[in-house]
Amino acid sequence: MAQGSEAGVVSSVIHYTEHAEIRMRGYCISREEVEDTLRSPLRLFFDIGSNRYVAIGTKNGHGLVVVYEVAHGEKVIVTTYHTSKVDKIIRAKLSSGRWIELWMRKSLLGTTLTLIFSTSSSQRRNPLMLT
Repeated sequence: MAQGSEAGVVSSVIHYTEHAEIRMRGYCISREEVEDTLRSPLRLFFDIGSNRYVAIGTKNGHGLVVVYEVAHGEKVIVTTYHTSKVDKIIRAKLSSGRWIELWMRKSLLGTTLTLIFSTSSSQRRNPLMLT
């Protein structure tokens, strides 16, 4: 499970589930691409249904989705895939309340800014405060 503010930090130890490795082979996604997405995602979400983080990157002009857990300071990659419909997936997950956006990277005049988003809903748990 996620603990603290570890979601946006690439730990030195990253584990891959068998399912993730199968998906990576099927989509021709390398470990380097997954780890680059973890290190510098375009957007980061928390899935309140599964208690997992969802990092969004890019691969060949499509969205690269990396779903992972953080346990004992180590990241466990649960699954990954690329899709041309990443914007549609994000809109649907946000509008259903399933995902909470934690931050988004925006480039402005060559400078990368990180915007922190919070939720105002008292019914949602704060993913950064999970125990």
